Amino acid sequence: METQKIIEQGTRAETLLATDAFNGTVRSLLDQYVGVFFSTEPEQVEERQAAYYAARSVQEIINTLNQQVLIKTQLLEAKEQ
Repeated sequence: METQKIIEQGTRAETLLATDAFNGTVRSLLDQYVGVFFSTEPEQVEERQAAYYAARSVQEIINTLNQQVLIKTQLLEAKEQ
């Protein structure tokens, strides 16, 4: 991918991560998944696993966005040198 596009992608990711709407949605989803986990019995393995994997998916999205911001920052710092 072209450097400028990577920088733009990182900027969009940074903007998204800074929005209250995004962060509120993430918190709401994670609270929902934790709620499922705590409201189920240990024997309800499928429901608990589904909640776990859903929460992990949300975390992976956040990790990917943070990685895009980090790469953008590194590219911009390299340009300045």
